[in-house]
Amino acid sequence: MYPTQLNTERLLLRKIALSDVDFVFGYASDPEVTTYVAWPSPATREDTRAYVADMLESWDADECFEYLIIRSSDSVPVGAISLVPEDHSVTIGYVIAKPFWGNGYATEAARQIVSLALAQKDIFRVWTVVDTEHPASAKVLEKIGMECEGILRRWKIRPNIDPHIPRDSYCYSIVKKT
Repeated sequence: MYPTQLNTERLLLRKIALSDVDFVFGYASDPEVTTYVAWPSPATREDTRAYVADMLESWDADECFEYLIIRSSDSVPVGAISLVPEDHSVTIGYVIAKPFWGNGYATEAARQIVSLALAQKDIFRVWTVVDTEHPASAKVLEKIGMECEGILRRWKIRPNIDPHIPRDSYCYSIVKKT
């Protein structure tokens, strides 16, 4: 359904692979990187291997498409981005390893993923939620033209903050012009 590889000016986005486990474990086990994500930080490389294997199964089932974000200039991985189609919409999520924060990689990758999603005939909306205390991520979404639709109260568990109480989230979206 979605291509296994995409290119931007500075990045290669490619389907995640089991060979990426060490890199994924590196950022996924960093508490600063994973504070606001919707999944618990892995305790071990084996947890990460299981996660990547699940992502590959989800890809094959056309349920979730997880891309590793790689710098084209030197083939260094910098993060990951995913899209999840559902009916006429797609949700996106992304994470960038801490050494690569502030370089515009999330913006560049997200812009490409949104463009890809909206180019699909049956997709009319791309959206995501961002914790209300994570302004850097909200800024990425605003840079790529997404609009804040409002606050969803007690919407999302952020297990690396509190595994029991859902937190408020901004809802951002961009829609296809008809």
